[in-house]
Amino acid sequence: MLKFDKQVTSCFTQSLSQYLFFTMFFLTSVCGIAQQVKIKPEFPKRGEVVTIYFTPALTVKEDTTQINEKDTAVTIVFTYSNFYNVPYRLPMEKKGNHWEASFLLERYATYATFTLESGTKIQLPKKMKHYEVAVFNKDNRVKSGYLYESYSLSAQMGKDSAVPDLQLALLQKELEIYPDNYEAKVRLLHNKMNRTTGDEKEKYRIQALNVIAANFYKKPGDPGLRDKTTMGYLIIGEKTRVDSIHKVIRDKYPNTDAGYDMQVSEIQRLDDKKERKNKAESLLKKTPSAKAKFINELHETLMQYYVEAKNLKKALYHLNLIKTDTTPYRGPTLLKHALLFLNNGMLLDTALVYTEKAFGLAESFPAGLIRYWPETGYVLPYVSPSVKMQVVQTARANSLSLKALILHKKGDRQKAGENLSRALALSSDPKTLANAAVYYRLEGKYEDAYHLTKKLVMDGQEDTAAQRHMQEDYTKWKKSTDGWEKEMKDVTDHWRTVIMIGLKKERINKKLPVMERLVNIKGEPVPASAMVGKVVVIDFWATWCVPCMKEMPYLQAVYNRYKDNPKVLFMVVNSGSGNTLQDAQGWKGNKTYSFPVYYTDEKLLGERFGFNVIPSTFIVSPSGYIQFRNIGFEGPAIEYKLSTAIDLLLSE
Repeated sequence: MLKFDKQVTSCFTQSLSQYLFFTMFFLTSVCGIAQQVKIKPEFPKRGEVVTIYFTPALTVKEDTTQINEKDTAVTIVFTYSNFYNVPYRLPMEKKGNHWEASFLLERYATYATFTLESGTKIQLPKKMKHYEVAVFNKDNRVKSGYLYESYSLSAQMGKDSAVPDLQLALLQKELEIYPDNYEAKVRLLHNKMNRTTGDEKEKYRIQALNVIAANFYKKPGDPGLRDKTTMGYLIIGEKTRVDSIHKVIRDKYPNTDAGYDMQVSEIQRLDDKKERKNKAESLLKKTPSAKAKFINELHETLMQYYVEAKNLKKALYHLNLIKTDTTPYRGPTLLKHALLFLNNGMLLDTALVYTEKAFGLAESFPAGLIRYWPETGYVLPYVSPSVKMQVVQTARANSLSLKALILHKKGDRQKAGENLSRALALSSDPKTLANAAVYYRLEGKYEDAYHLTKKLVMDGQEDTAAQRHMQEDYTKWKKSTDGWEKEMKDVTDHWRTVIMIGLKKERINKKLPVMERLVNIKGEPVPASAMVGKVVVIDFWATWCVPCMKEMPYLQAVYNRYKDNPKVLFMVVNSGSGNTLQDAQGWKGNKTYSFPVYYTDEKLLGERFGFNVIPSTFIVSPSGYIQFRNIGFEGPAIEYKLSTAIDLLLSE
């Protein structure tokens, strides 16, 4: 049994097995002077306000890596957290000789880890250990508290060899308190699978499959249990079983919520509109009134079909049976319906009402990543006041610009113009500008339309529709294509200028970490000398990573541009995250793309390079220093960003 303390110090002398301490009170020693991190209340509960206090150390050394009393700003940086209402970076406020910051623990809050940051200083309570906030329910952590802590270890310790043992202990602790925690059971068995081979590994695999099956059959056809079943299979690496569970639901439980959910989704994905309509009508006849959610979705599908078919009577019939949207997406749904009516020239009065309602709902338009779980409902994220204001202004402008188009369609050009002017005064977001460009085309003002579409293209390299409209507007304005190439060159030059400015600000000049376990696709070691004197593009990815797969075509385009340049080396490195060398070798992309693929299973790779998500791309100078990095997939813009960075380093 692991010891559980209310108070710990950062000068740990305990052995590795004593890692599991609840961190409420930290003391670190800097030049012999103590500094403190306190968290109050000591055992925080959901619904309470938590305050983190930090008293920096007094120091006599100017080069200390610890935050001291001379530092002018301190920020809490959450490294793992399900406190979605709290910003990832939370500035602390100085009060006297200490710093503090407070936040509310929402109904779903469970666990978080954080570091303290001041300038380039990143402070930890000890090496490979972050500060933590654990949420309590009476005398114990809330359910999944230790489970989430086990998840946090990769952020705290990277791929350190001690992580599996610590995760095992945390999962066991979770199950001691909450023996019914399904996710912890599956994670525990997967942990045991990974540390064994042969018959013993198969024993744990069978146990995991039994746990997953038992969870599903508690209430077959429940969407929440279906999703947890899918999650369980993915945890233990049984991806092929995901399709099998869908087949079980389709064949044996078609009349459950999960069954209807699957059927409705399949209908909505059909490309043939008539087939979609026929199947929706057939399912609607068989769906009992108790399945209101799915009935609503079927009416939505049929309403759209009949609007596009210009069948007013049936469109109205289904529209009147659609229940009011009570989700965070109500405003956008109203605008989607209004646009549908406008594009099909019907129900214009209703469309006007919808734009006015959406305008009134601007304050509640979704911002940031909204999450949903059956047990919590919709979970709204933290958004900064400036972002919130931008979302509100954009929602209002979208509503007004769409209203202008509807009024123009109805023949009220004066009010249409007034609403468009109001919209453009509020926001220059892409949707508002696109609506305004449509308005100017309707008015025959192609020069005005052109300037708007050109702005859209300049601000959005990925907006291919805007690029097409830009050329069309130019041709109608000039009544010729003369000069078009120069206009487009202005755009691409602008893209590169903007990217260059950003790159110069982002330049980091960090020594490239040695990758001792780097091998090529054949499994042959790659010496560090292979990178000497070259601009090296290192992209970390994994076969299961969807954003990585979306990035690959753009990476290939950049590779094509430099593949014959001996001064540029591309290394598309499978990071070993959930993958083996065999996974990298068997990746189907090897037949699609020609860039060279590498593999590494190096521990602490993310910590050394400075990333915790993939894809992550690093561009290294010929002198062996990382100059630029790109974390995550940014869309088509990545092609221009990478090529501009490479050109910059080649020119130096």
